Amino acid sequence: MVRQFYKEHVDKFFFAELEEVMTSAPITVAVLEGPGAIGKWRELLGPTHASLARLQQPQSLRARFGISDTRNAFHGSGM
Repeated sequence: MVRQFYKEHVDKFFFAELEEVMTSAPITVAVLEGPGAIGKWRELLGPTHASLARLQQPQSLRARFGISDTRNAFHGSGM
């Protein structure tokens, strides 16, 4: 499922680590609906890189729970 979902990234240098992270533990999936839902979710997430999130948006979810750019604790797909 990860390969299908991230098919545009399969040949990129970071895909192996991404696949490992995405299959390393159970996940929770949420479907967000409503005007501006995706933008609001991404604002709550903060920057992709956890270290940047800690500097720019220290109260964001990735700043609080992320470890690195790949292990950033949350995903924000617009799909």
